[in-house]
Amino acid sequence: MMAAALLNGSRCSSGFRCQNFAKEPTTSLPKTRPFPMLLKAFSSKGSSTSTSAKLKSSLMPSLLGGGSVIKKKEINVLSPDITAPIFAPEFLDAFDDEYDGVIINPENLPSSANAFVSALRASLSNWKLKGKKGVWLKILSKQADLVPIAIQEGFSYHHAEPGYVMLTYWIPVEPCMLPGSPSHQIGVGGFVMNDKREVLVVKEECPRSCSGVWKIPTGYINKSEDLFSGAVREVKEETGWMPLEEFVKQPFYLEDDMSRKVIDICIKAYDDRFNGFIAHELASKLDGKLSCLYHNDC
Repeated sequence: MMAAALLNGSRCSSGFRCQNFAKEPTTSLPKTRPFPMLLKAFSSKGSSTSTSAKLKSSLMPSLLGGGSVIKKKEINVLSPDITAPIFAPEFLDAFDDEYDGVIINPENLPSSANAFVSALRASLSNWKLKGKKGVWLKILSKQADLVPIAIQEGFSYHHAEPGYVMLTYWIPVEPCMLPGSPSHQIGVGGFVMNDKREVLVVKEECPRSCSGVWKIPTGYINKSEDLFSGAVREVKEETGWMPLEEFVKQPFYLEDDMSRKVIDICIKAYDDRFNGFIAHELASKLDGKLSCLYHNDC
């Protein structure tokens, strides 16, 4: 930093403020010179005295032989404004799932506990602002020391397998809708047709390929619930009748072998034309994989 101050005025470089030295009235001193050696040391060596030497000598008190006494009044130097750098928060490496949730990449978790908790808090705040719901955090055994930190930040145990533990976090202030720990899930559907050959259907908005398609009421069996009761419960939760012909001619069912065959079985059962089960492999449009559907060829 540079600053300039002159005795008979002030000069400031950019970003600085300087104030003058003020002269006090002249004070008479004894004619005797108590510092003769000091006087010799500051005597001029010819007319080529440098500017800096003049400035230094002019600042000396008049102890060297009269003149005026200079009293330092005030000097204030203000440093230029320096804005502290703003660092963007570090977020965890994650991607969205199909249900407005987040899945954290277990391979890119911070290696230190401090970095992990900082990134975790920043990420949770960011996901709350975005309206995300469930957060899935898999921690590998090599970073097991991060598990207590995540639990302290509000995560819960979901399940564990050799080599990792899965934790979850539910963001909305409402009952958690994340599925329980994996064991098995049984899905049921109800095919209901009246005397007018109208089918009870429902339309769901979901991220899957069946979004916006009229379909039969479906859902999962609750814990300790039998198949029949579960199917009845799902049907009671849905409303809306549609003519059978219109229902089966939807493009989704015309393109999906699995769903079309399920509807065909239900129609045959309704007409008392279904006589048993045989395993058949069919591909589902929902996931593109082969699955076994048990039905009779008749």
